[in-house]
Amino acid sequence: MSKLIGFTFLFLILTSNVQAQEIPEWVKNEYSLRNWLQSQFHYQPYKSGRVECLRPEEVVKNRGGDCRDFACLTNTILNSWTGYSSEVYGIFYKDKVGHSVCLFQRPDGKWYKFSNTDLIPLNVTTKEEAIKSLGGIRVKKLPCPQ
Repeated sequence: MSKLIGFTFLFLILTSNVQAQEIPEWVKNEYSLRNWLQSQFHYQPYKSGRVECLRPEEVVKNRGGDCRDFACLTNTILNSWTGYSSEVYGIFYKDKVGHSVCLFQRPDGKWYKFSNTDLIPLNVTTKEEAIKSLGGIRVKKLPCPQ
């Protein structure tokens, strides 16, 4: 097992190749995920010309990424947990993506979004309301690398 800043990592991020990644064993819900992201990762502004977002294991290795990279990382982790359902959305402003977030529903039915490393509760009851709450001119579901 690898060690990183004193934590032993056991958690799996499920990708198309099912590769073990470095997620602390104490990361078990959205709150501990937020705490881990905020303590270990930093935002790296979008690099012009880069089309694809980073794979989750690249975000972990680089200790950061842009908003879409974070959205895909949190999406991958949340979707591997029982009862969680998440998707990545781009929020468009004047025909450009202005921001990407991971929108998810907890097992108890409550809706939240991860915006980079911030966990934000949404006061909504349906997926449609959650998407509408994102704002922007247009909101589009975005693919994440497999």
